[in-house]
Amino acid sequence: MKQKKLRKSFLLFLSFCIIFQVFLMIKSVVKAEEGEQRVYDEAGLLRDFEIEEIEKKAIKAEDKIETELYIVTTKDTKGRTSEEYAENFGRENGFGYQRQEGSYIIFLIDMQNRMIWISTSGRAKAEIGAKEVDDILDEIYMDISKGDYYQSCLSYLKMSEKYLKNTNLLSNPLVCLAIAASVGGIVTGVLYSQASSKMTAQARDYQVQGEFRVNQKSDLYVRTTVKSRKIETESKNMPPKGERKEGGNGGGGRHF
Repeated sequence: MKQKKLRKSFLLFLSFCIIFQVFLMIKSVVKAEEGEQRVYDEAGLLRDFEIEEIEKKAIKAEDKIETELYIVTTKDTKGRTSEEYAENFGRENGFGYQRQEGSYIIFLIDMQNRMIWISTSGRAKAEIGAKEVDDILDEIYMDISKGDYYQSCLSYLKMSEKYLKNTNLLSNPLVCLAIAASVGGIVTGVLYSQASSKMTAQARDYQVQGEFRVNQKSDLYVRTTVKSRKIETESKNMPPKGERKEGGNGGGGRHF
């Protein structure tokens, strides 16, 4: 009877994990169906079906890398550099994974200055350094130098996911199922072991035959000594909470 109850508990636990993972996958699909914008083609370089395909691929990748992926094209930077335009675009539109100013990447195609620019923010800025940015630009440049803007966007998505793909292992259904099965197996084993074990020791096993003696012990309170010390406060040179010591996004660019 106990074995059946334990087996039932394990199956319920495993079913819950599977349902939770399905919920995460449905959530990702719903995001795509809601039509969240990831492409801002102000320069008119992409066709409608290309934009739709890029946005589907971007949203699908985002929950794996916990970073939003954007493509922006323009013919007029309004007097700003490519870097300034991309950074301001992200800030003004409140980009960021699950929160404003969270992790995101912008791939800007600046037709006015003939410049491609990668702008990184949040965790993406911390994890994608100069070498990784150069690698992404190398891959993009191969396509954009041929005038293939659509393929350059796909290359950007592929390379961005490559450098951030290992950040969220729990987004992988197989990993979740493996963890659930392992935890469930351990819990079931422990419960089964406890349920099947019996108390073998009795009080008489600890009693010397023919003797029964109670020893009385008492503690005598003497005094308490309290020591105090001054707790140092934060240095006056430390910035106040909420203040950002460094501003701006990471990234880099290249003329084409």
